[in-house]
Amino acid sequence: MLLRFSLRQRFLLKILSLPRWQFGRFWRECGAGANPLDYVPVTNTFQEELMRRMALHYDNGAEEKQILGELVGNVGKWGFLEETPSNIAATLGCSPEVVEILRKNLQQFEGRGIGSLHFRDFLRFQLENQKNEDFGRVLRVLNWQCAHNQIVPLLRLLHGRLPRESFDHIMNLFARRRLLPHPSLDGLHWETELAAAEPDLQIECVDGKWIVQAFPSADEIPPAFLGADGGASLKHARDGLRWRHDLLVKIGQALLDRQKKFFERGPQFLKILLQKDLAAGLTVSPSTITRAVGEKFVRTPHGTYPCEQLFCRSLGKSPILLEFGLRHISRNNPESFLWSNQRRAEELQKFLGIPIASAKSAKSEIR
Repeated sequence: MLLRFSLRQRFLLKILSLPRWQFGRFWRECGAGANPLDYVPVTNTFQEELMRRMALHYDNGAEEKQILGELVGNVGKWGFLEETPSNIAATLGCSPEVVEILRKNLQQFEGRGIGSLHFRDFLRFQLENQKNEDFGRVLRVLNWQCAHNQIVPLLRLLHGRLPRESFDHIMNLFARRRLLPHPSLDGLHWETELAAAEPDLQIECVDGKWIVQAFPSADEIPPAFLGADGGASLKHARDGLRWRHDLLVKIGQALLDRQKKFFERGPQFLKILLQKDLAAGLTVSPSTITRAVGEKFVRTPHGTYPCEQLFCRSLGKSPILLEFGLRHISRNNPESFLWSNQRRAEELQKFLGIPIASAKSAKSEIR
């Protein structure tokens, strides 16, 4: 059966689906005369955001911008270059030396190492400017004795070639994130960064009393907002924000009631919870809960998380719980980088006390 929604109902659903950080642009576009129902949230891809930031720092010509665009377009999800500079030069019909110079610029940009060829190249990039005897030994191994490009074989080689105290120092730097296993993309996924800074829901304990807050409220609509149809959109916006606010508060209170130990004591006390169970308790449709928590963030005493992650069908697939376990293991076992996926899964299962299929699947759930 085809469901037909009224203008007001469609507007309410649009308001409900928007995360807090998108409202600023929504008010601006609608205030300029755009139809609120036609608004589509626009987000930059990783490549677009990286090109935008580089354009602010470098004044490149047309050819250099084309080469940079090709380089950025070939950066994979871990920050490594997925195509060789010589192949990129052949594709564009330019000099490999120019491509390599621009790749170095990309690698040096904000000190992130984006565009490194492989882990060996990225580790060398991180160590080159460090004046430390341990780092000098690592660089000598990298430059003269190493043919490995991946993290585990390379660390195993360093384990065999470096003095024990030097290797322990290097692994402790990895554990404290002073050295990284892949180029840092943190902050380039700026939508998540904004959402985490401006959560839609906040659940905190103040003076022994738990408080649930939702944002934004109906009072936060800019006075200039009218919308394409004038006053009607303003009224719908107020109604929509009040409904969204009240529903998020109810969801937050229900989450607090059902996941009380998680909020009080930490991620290891997360319980199985389904959206349909919460919907039944609030007497709303499961699809309404899905819209309400989609792309929204909740700030808790233990950190800021996507609202969807507080719901889980299986604890062995909960990103919050798995990330907590993996962080604990890496913090207490600096050499865990050398472990096989099987051993990491066993340690994770022993620490959390729940079945884990594999460490590889655990990492994919977190991502």
